Amino acid sequence: MQVQSVALPQGDIVNKVVKTAQSAPLAPRPERLPEQVAAVFHAADGEPVPLGSAWDHGWRIGDVVLSRAVGPHVAWSARVRDRLSVPGLTVARPVRSTDGRFVAGGWRASTFVPGHLVQRVDETVVAALRLEAALVSVEEQPDTSGDDIFSVADRCAWSPDVGAVDMGLKDARLREVIQALRAAREEVSSPVGIGHADMLGTTVYAEGGGPALTDLVGVVRPHGYTAAQTMVDALLIGATDAEVFERFSHVPDLDQLAVRAVLYRAYVDAQMEGVKSNIVSNLEGVARLVLTRLSATL
Repeated sequence: MQVQSVALPQGDIVNKVVKTAQSAPLAPRPERLPEQVAAVFHAADGEPVPLGSAWDHGWRIGDVVLSRAVGPHVAWSARVRDRLSVPGLTVARPVRSTDGRFVAGGWRASTFVPGHLVQRVDETVVAALRLEAALVSVEEQPDTSGDDIFSVADRCAWSPDVGAVDMGLKDARLREVIQALRAAREEVSSPVGIGHADMLGTTVYAEGGGPALTDLVGVVRPHGYTAAQTMVDALLIGATDAEVFERFSHVPDLDQLAVRAVLYRAYVDAQMEGVKSNIVSNLEGVARLVLTRLSATL
């Protein structure tokens, strides 16, 4: 089978807006934010403004962002972000409900930080490394045992065993990508700690400002994984160039971490019905790039 490489961009792409690929179907956003939700989280009176994927397609009222509490990470994310301090990275603080909870009635809230998803990938990778260093002091580990597609994909990417997702693969191209990446995995020696599985999709920049983090999707993986996932995600959407791995070659086990990062996205797509051909093509291209660095083949 001939595998087509994704065309990776060259040159200055620093300030272009990132258009993130939607990896999982979301329930339709209601036409209006329920009034009681705003009241529960002390949101000021005002017209709700819909926001994009960096805020889980939530609503902004004044300085408060309200979004659905979807996934096992949301309460943990709020507890960690409530106290987290990362040099050079602004962290969106959670907002408690009237009775002191971070999640109420299936909704959550955070303090709005201005900015947009832009292609400042190298800065986001640096922020990812700083974030992991700060998370070393966090004692509460995230719950990664959920059956949502992201938790399942994370476990599949690292498991030595072939599971139900592998057995149910219908897309031959996706199956080939996964099999080649699994065969290329080797032991990773970096110490294990808390990381973030969606750094690129939750880091925004105001014009002339530094990075700001809107959320945390906690995983427990070797040091450097957050940075590797950021690089891979950027490559998958054409937001950086192939030399990003060379620029951060000092990260221990980077190539092996990148193998797992591509596998993670492949397993997310493997659990979706009717994954688009261009998404698989991008996975093939980035997988080939990563495997070439390991002198492996696809």
